[in-house]
Amino acid sequence: MNKFFLVITLIIGLAWGRDTLIVDINEFNPMVVIKDGKYSGFDVELWKAVASRANIPYKFSVIRDFDSIFIRLSKGFSDAGLSGITITKEREKIIDFSHIYFQSGLSILLRNDEKQSFWSEFLFLGTIVKGIFPYALIFIGLMFIVGILIVLMERKTNPQFKHIIWDGMYWANVILATVGLGDKCPITKAGKFLTMILMSVGIFFITPIIISKISSEMTVHKMTESISCKEDLKKRFSGVIKNTTSEVALKKLGAKYIAYENIELALVELKRGKIDAIVFDLPAIKYEDNENKDLKAVNFTFDKQDYGIALAKESPYRKTINLALLSIKEDGTYEKIYSKYFGEM
Repeated sequence: MNKFFLVITLIIGLAWGRDTLIVDINEFNPMVVIKDGKYSGFDVELWKAVASRANIPYKFSVIRDFDSIFIRLSKGFSDAGLSGITITKEREKIIDFSHIYFQSGLSILLRNDEKQSFWSEFLFLGTIVKGIFPYALIFIGLMFIVGILIVLMERKTNPQFKHIIWDGMYWANVILATVGLGDKCPITKAGKFLTMILMSVGIFFITPIIISKISSEMTVHKMTESISCKEDLKKRFSGVIKNTTSEVALKKLGAKYIAYENIELALVELKRGKIDAIVFDLPAIKYEDNENKDLKAVNFTFDKQDYGIALAKESPYRKTINLALLSIKEDGTYEKIYSKYFGEM
């Protein structure tokens, strides 16, 4: 590592910027842990190692709203931001990032009881309605067409059929329900033939199809109580953290969700059964899995996430920080910090 280059870059940075860097942090266990006015966590220890290696003076500033980190950096109110921040193209339009220091992804947190929320059951009901809707249209079409034909055939000789629309629809509805002929019986051969056809359609085709459709949807619904891929989220009602990559992911997926201000609010709603799952970054999901016996994380991740130290646009400290990151990775410091929070690399 070129120490001379580190010193020169630092001098330039200090000349252009503040004497002491303001580093914004937002609580995000286990990356940033704030307790009793003390700061710890993977990101915090990583930054301390980087700042020590590069001899950068700094002070932490606690930010309650995660999204404010980007606003403050873009306005020049701070110099860096830490909180498991994912590098995205949209964010790079207003701020810069260091090299990638952590590879993550999105994960899912569930309740152990697997009891689904009211909203999830409502979505399931909607799926069933959507599935049988085409057959409902067939019902209505048959009732309308055949019912009118019956009345046209019968009304001259059969006093039971007088009103083309009302009597026809009433007769067809009784036949399709396969409960008999009711109080309106055709007496012509053509009328009886159409009656047999419509009854056969109701008994042998339409009713079995609807029963089969409902049965298959209920089977799928039962099988997807345990989420095995991100597509299963479409059949759940999830919670995400507002203005994070998890919200973007679910929006692209077309899944139903509620965006919360922080994960604590989402956890309360999950435990109460208001939502079925929480979708968030893997480190936070694993942390909550370990801390809550009544919750469990799924065994897969999706939508790869690369974390970087957020920096002001064209930050004079970027090269210095990147060099320090490389330095602590080369000498094993990074591995020690990683093992402390996540086990062996």
